[in-house]
Amino acid sequence: MGGAVIANVRDYSAAYWNPAGLSFAKTSEVYTTFANHTVNNDAVFLNNLTQGRQSFTKFNSIGFMFAVPVYRGGLSFAAGYNRIADFNHILNFSGFNSNEDDNVFQSEDVTEEGNLNSFSVSGAFEAAERFSLGATFSYLYGKHIFNTIFNEVDELNLYTFDIYNENRFIDSRISSYDIKIGVQYLINRYLSIGSVISFPKTFTIEDDFEKSSGTVYDQDIGAEPDTEYDTGIFRYKVRFPFTFGLGASFSYYGFVLSGDIEYQDFSQIRYLTDTPIEGLSRGEANMDIRRNVEPIITKRLGLEFPVSKSLKLRTGYIERPNPLKYSVSENTRKYFTAGAGLKTSKNIELNFAYIRGWWKDRTIDDLVNIPIGENRVENKVYVGILFNF
Repeated sequence: MGGAVIANVRDYSAAYWNPAGLSFAKTSEVYTTFANHTVNNDAVFLNNLTQGRQSFTKFNSIGFMFAVPVYRGGLSFAAGYNRIADFNHILNFSGFNSNEDDNVFQSEDVTEEGNLNSFSVSGAFEAAERFSLGATFSYLYGKHIFNTIFNEVDELNLYTFDIYNENRFIDSRISSYDIKIGVQYLINRYLSIGSVISFPKTFTIEDDFEKSSGTVYDQDIGAEPDTEYDTGIFRYKVRFPFTFGLGASFSYYGFVLSGDIEYQDFSQIRYLTDTPIEGLSRGEANMDIRRNVEPIITKRLGLEFPVSKSLKLRTGYIERPNPLKYSVSENTRKYFTAGAGLKTSKNIELNFAYIRGWWKDRTIDDLVNIPIGENRVENKVYVGILFNF
């Protein structure tokens, strides 16, 4: 349903989307999911098109929710593990760079892997009739691996070198804590609203980096390249601001239509320590963020409709703008989602979901100093099993 569930989530997944929804669940649950993630990137460098693709299959989540038997209202607790973000990305390009300072053939392969995970505990209670309050406390941790291989060849024999290559590898370990508070209110049997707030969180990041390079000079063609090697560890902290979410849902005999908006002011991101970028101070980095980044509003729309007593179909749409001030509409990330829930028995439900995202990027690095156009597509497939008792 495109994640448009702030106002109507009623199962274990409420611990992530809106913990207030836990109190409206009347049965306890165990839930687990697996996911396949495929990344495609068509990169254009100096009018040359290069296609890249990566695919991963991973365990995605497992959790337990306990609905406490009470005489009135609702009271529930939940705990579990969730993969909340993937960092998978690929970029390959090559071409002859005829700029004034280059005039060489260049190629570069960039890969990124990793994810951000959470261990969470949640609780919710019905504070008044049809009005629920809930909270989730999460320990966040993860890893981001960045690797780039750059090659340069002096095809026109204009310079003193014949071949230059450079390899950069960064293994980042990430950790933080997150507190999320939510409310849900069932206005009547058809309408419900909800809201959620995620408090500011400080990420501690430790980069273990390696950099190596090799040069073959004209007089040494056929010999081993002259090499240089550097390594080190850098630790820093980055603070992210509040996130506010608001949603509404309409239900009618199994048919559900819901919409959410989420606001986050990325211009308030701040380095709390020195930055990992050589020559860029904390003050300069924070000033660059204020100048070049702005708030965004993510929009989600979801639809669920019953086919039979045991089968429900779902679809949704997500639109997430790029927070850079000078981005264009093509840089907005758009996602189409589709899925189904199949109740195979009284206590078991299978859930399937498909997500397709697409957007365009324009990147540049210090190795080629020329913008690279990217046409990015993501495909994700989720399979989940829900057991209630």
